[in-house]
Amino acid sequence: MAKVKILFCFFFTLIFSVAAFAQQNKMLAGKAFYFLDVLNSSERIKKTLVQNTLLHKITEAKLQTLENALQNCNNATYYAEALKWSGQEILTIGDEILKAYQSDATFKAIIPVLRKTGKYKCYDKTDTMLIRNAWRLDALGINKVLDTYIEGLKPLYPKIDSISFDTKNPAFKKRIQDSLLVLYKKHASEQLFFKVPLNACFSALAINGRDEAVRYEPLAGGLNAAPYQQIKKTNWSQYQYSAILVPGSGPEEAGIALDSKGANRCEMAAVRYRKGLAPFIFVSGGHVHPNKTPFCEAVEMKKYMVDSLKIPADAIFIEPYARHTTTNLRNVNRMIYQFGFPADKPVITVTDKSQSKYILAMDKRCIAELGYVPYQKMQKRSDVENEYYPEIKSQQINALDVLDP
Repeated sequence: MAKVKILFCFFFTLIFSVAAFAQQNKMLAGKAFYFLDVLNSSERIKKTLVQNTLLHKITEAKLQTLENALQNCNNATYYAEALKWSGQEILTIGDEILKAYQSDATFKAIIPVLRKTGKYKCYDKTDTMLIRNAWRLDALGINKVLDTYIEGLKPLYPKIDSISFDTKNPAFKKRIQDSLLVLYKKHASEQLFFKVPLNACFSALAINGRDEAVRYEPLAGGLNAAPYQQIKKTNWSQYQYSAILVPGSGPEEAGIALDSKGANRCEMAAVRYRKGLAPFIFVSGGHVHPNKTPFCEAVEMKKYMVDSLKIPADAIFIEPYARHTTTNLRNVNRMIYQFGFPADKPVITVTDKSQSKYILAMDKRCIAELGYVPYQKMQKRSDVENEYYPEIKSQQINALDVLDP
C-alpha cells in the first residue's frame, strides 16, 4: 500500500508539473509572443500556414538542420543556430503570412483582436504594417532567447539577465539536447513553421529557471485583489493624481529583502498618500538584484508599507515585473489602462533625488530599449517628485526582453 501511495504521489506530481509548465508557457506566449499565440489559437489559420508550399520548405529545412545538429554535434551553439531565423527567412515568412491574410477571412478577423489589445500599438497604422512587424518582433524575440539561454551570448544587461550555466558544461548540453529531442519528436510532424523554435524558447527558459515574466499572473489577483476591488468605488475627482508610483530599489547583497533606499522611497510615498494626493500607490519592481534573487521589490515594498507604515493593503498595487526605471513607468501605465484608471489624470512618481532627476532625462534610453517613450508631459514637481500622463504605446510588448516583455 505504501508503494502504491508513493507511485500515486509521483505520477500526480508529474502530471501537475506538466500541466503547470504548459500553463506557464501559454501565459508567456501571450505576454511575449502574442502574434504567434493568436495564430496558434486558430485551427483554420494553422492549416492555411501548414499548407503553404514555401513555409513548408522553410520548416522542413530548419527541422532537418536541427536533426543533424542533434545527431552529430555536442555543442549548444549549433542547436541555437539551427533554430534561429535568418533575416531573409523573416522577410520571406512575413511575405507568406501576408498572402495568407489576404486570402483568408479567418485571418482577417484576428486583426481587430490584435489592435484591441494594443500589444503591437506601434505598428497598427495599416494591416500590412501590423502583420509584418508583429511577426518580425516575435521572430527576433525567439532568436534573442536562443542566443541568451542556449548559446550563452550576453544580453543587454548581463549582470541580471544572463544564462544560468556554463555552455561548455556537459550536463547543460545534455539537458538542452534532451529537451530539443523531445520537442522535435512532438512537434516536427505538425509542420507549423514556428512551433519547434517557440517551444525551444520555453524549454530553454525553464532550464535556466527564468519564469520571472509570469510569476504573478493574473495581475488583478493575489496581492492586487483587494485594491482592484476598490477601483470602481473610487471618486477620481477628489484626487489630483490617479496614482503614486514608487520605483523599487534592489539590494545588491544576497539575502536582503528590502534595503534602506527602498524603505525610504516607501516612506516618502506614504506621506503623500496621507495628504490625499492619490487614491492608490503602485510599488514597482521585480526579481532583479542580485541576479535571480528570491525577493520581489514590489512585494517587499508592499509588505513594508502595510506592516510598518500602516498604509491600507487595499490602497497598494504591486507591479512585480519591472527590471529597469523605464519599465517601472511602462508597466504601471499598462496596469492603469488594463484596470480602468482615468488615463487623462496624471501620475506622480516619488523616489530619491538622483533617480527622480534621472526619470526626467530618460527619453533616449526609452526609445533605444523600448522603441518609444511610455509617458507624456513629464515634468518636475520637486527634487523627489515628477508627474506625467500615461502613453497608450505603453501597451506595446517587447519580445526582445523576455523576462519582462
